[in-house]
Amino acid sequence: MSPTRSSSRTVNFRRTRIRTVTASNCRSARSRVSREANGSHTPISFCAIPTTNISQPDPTTMMSTVTTPDGLSTVKSTRTDGTASYVAPNQVAYSSRQSNPDGSSAYWQTANDGVSGVRSPFVSSRLDFMGSTTDPVRTTSSTRSPSLSDPSDLSSVSSFSQTDSVNGRATVLSYSKASQTFTTTTLAGRTTTRQVDAFGRTASFQVGISRRPHFRTTIRAPEREPSS
Repeated sequence: MSPTRSSSRTVNFRRTRIRTVTASNCRSARSRVSREANGSHTPISFCAIPTTNISQPDPTTMMSTVTTPDGLSTVKSTRTDGTASYVAPNQVAYSSRQSNPDGSSAYWQTANDGVSGVRSPFVSSRLDFMGSTTDPVRTTSSTRSPSLSDPSDLSSVSSFSQTDSVNGRATVLSYSKASQTFTTTTLAGRTTTRQVDAFGRTASFQVGISRRPHFRTTIRAPEREPSS
């Protein structure tokens, strides 16, 4: 009896040629990948580079539109002075807005840093809408509390605390200059400690929890063998 032969065949890819397409020649150039499979060439052409359009309607507004090759666009508008001008579906105004092609949107508000002021703004609150107001909403808020040893010196930060909350679940990041440590504490009490050197490089990293787990061990007496 002759052995049964498999009906599958082996395809050998002998040559692959790829040419890079840049944004400047995206419309005219074509990137072709030629494959030689069992003596036949299969050319593949693609030119998939998104385009970005940035404009400034007025001195305090920046707008950007990112359009993918399939025609879908993501539009973002930001008030650089922090003015709350964009009203979200929950009727609260924010300083920035982003509209996504899938119907979702995001609104966020910036605040001045406690040390550098307007020169170092951060996102103090953000809302991500999956669609309409009846769809799930992701709420994020952030607060900062820096302390200066010398109020006239912005670089004399002695301690720093930042609280980030996502849908009511808070995570606290604290910094101590005396010990050069950053400590992150989650809502569940889990802590992560990172210590840096004089150059800001990580010197040690430790993951732990605020409470030690308790284990209970039960000791049983060995069973006696039945006497014969």
